[in-house]
This record gives sequence, C-alpha cells and structure tokens, in this order.
Amino acid sequence: MKIYRSLEEIPFEKETCLTLGTFDGIHLGHQEIIRSLTRAVNGTGRSVLLTFSPHPQKIVGGDDKLCLLTTLEEKQHILKSLGIDALLIMSFNPRLASQPPRDFIMEIVRNVGVRCFFIGFNHAFGKDRTGDEKLLNQVGDQCGFKVAVIPPVLVHGETVSSTRIRRKLHQGLVQEAALMLGRPYCVEGKVVRGHGLGHRIGFPTANIRVSDRDKLIPGHGVYAVQVHYRRRSFSGMCYIGFRPTVNGHSKGIEVHVLGTVEDLYQQRLRVLFLNRIREEKKFESVDRLREQINEDKLRVKQLLSSVNE
Repeated sequence: MKIYRSLEEIPFEKETCLTLGTFDGIHLGHQEIIRSLTRAVNGTGRSVLLTFSPHPQKIVGGDDKLCLLTTLEEKQHILKSLGIDALLIMSFNPRLASQPPRDFIMEIVRNVGVRCFFIGFNHAFGKDRTGDEKLLNQVGDQCGFKVAVIPPVLVHGETVSSTRIRRKLHQGLVQEAALMLGRPYCVEGKVVRGHGLGHRIGFPTANIRVSDRDKLIPGHGVYAVQVHYRRRSFSGMCYIGFRPTVNGHSKGIEVHVLGTVEDLYQQRLRVLFLNRIREEKKFESVDRLREQINEDKLRVKQLLSSVNE
C-alpha cells in the first residue's frame, strides 16, 4: 500500500475507485465499503482511500477531548491488510474545513482521477457537512464518474458506527464493541514505573503509558485481556481506574500477565480487551482487595480457557 500526504503528491490515474472519510476504528461498516471498493477495481486502475489527520471534529467542532478508536499508525496497518492500493492522508485544517464540498470533490477529480466514488449510506462532507450523495451524483454526471452508496451494517439490530462503538467502550462493553469492530479493541503503550502495590500484594503489574493521548481508554473496571509482546501472546487481566482502595488520584492502566514473564519495564505492550469481569470498586482494606484480585484471576483464567477451547 502506497501512502501519500497531499493531493499534489499522489499520481493521477483516471481509473481510480475512491472513498473518503475519517474511518475511525475501521469497523464492519467501513470494511464493507472497502471490500466494495477493492472488488470494483477488478484488475483495472487502483483503489484509493482518502482520510484526514487530525480528526475533523477536533478542528470543526473544537472537540479536543474526542477519543479515537484507531491511531493513524493503527489505521495504516489495518488498511494495508484489507488490500487498499493507496492511502491518501490529507491534513485537516481550517482552510479545508471551509472549502465548499463541490470545490473539494472537483479538486480530488482533477488531482487523483475518479472512475467510481464509494460512500457510506449517511456520509456527509465538506463545509458544514453539506456534501452528500446528491451532490456527488451531480458532480459525477458532470465529470464522468459513478457513485456507489453502501448500506449500513447491523449487529444485533444496531447500526455499526464509530460513535456507537466509542459509547460502548466508555461503558466497558468491550465484547459488544468487538462485534462491531470485527476484532477485539486494543491499546498500546510503554511500561513505566508504578507505585509497586501490585508487587507488594502478590500480583505484579505492568503500568502502561498509552502512546497516543487521543486514544480511547475503555471504562473503569477489570478486564480479561490478551497481551502481545515481541510477537508473543500472553493471557492477562487489566485494571483501569483510580485505585480507590489506596486513595489513588490518577487514572492508571495496569496489566497482570498470567504465568511467568520477564521484566517488562520500558517494553511496548499491546493489550487486547476480551471481556470486562467487574466494575471498579473501593474495598475496605488492602487484604480484601488482594482476595478480590485472586477471585478476578480465577475468573479470567476460566474465561480465557473457554475462549481458547
């Protein structure tokens, strides 16, 4: 997959099948658009996905606290696995945000070349999100490209969307989120020094500092997870929260790896969330906390053994 950073950089190819959007999460709905896109190429021309960085809501809506499902690096990795020929990453800035949608599409056509435009059923783009299927068809009639609108993907009667997945993750519903993503949700980061409480009570943990500050962290609680480290995979349990039993004041992400593993300090870990086993809770003592963690560990082992059967 070739990666380009501007409209001026990407070579012109009139037989281009193109889609555009933020594609945060690259969930099942996005994947259906991408499959339709790559099938349409059929050995002639190329498939191009145009996306934006930073997320447009951070510029247009001023939502600096927006949490993302995928970092740009994760997005590139997933798109490569889905068979996209070229990824065009445009810098989203106030100039682009104020550009009328017709002008934006015409600029794409002139610089990239388009044979067919693929969009989701509710896609809107351009200034004030006034660009839509109707406008694309009008420009397509003028410029000679077709427009394909991909219907929604439903999971248990719910339309798959990035917003809905974010909401589920904030609620700790990682299994439901995984069904919509088509894979377990994950975070990645470096192991840093913690307060050492886990080690003192018999459950040493790796304290993770997530690499991207915009990355969404699931809701507080204890989770059954898989930990990927140096191309190896380990079962584990992950705690997210403020450590209320010891009057903690900062949010932390701690992973206890099941089984023997080397010192992970300063190493990069990738944590896949499989199931939440309980919410965050304040215990009356550290001894009671230790007992609960032991119960959590047994439950995580049971859950993960059933998954691996």
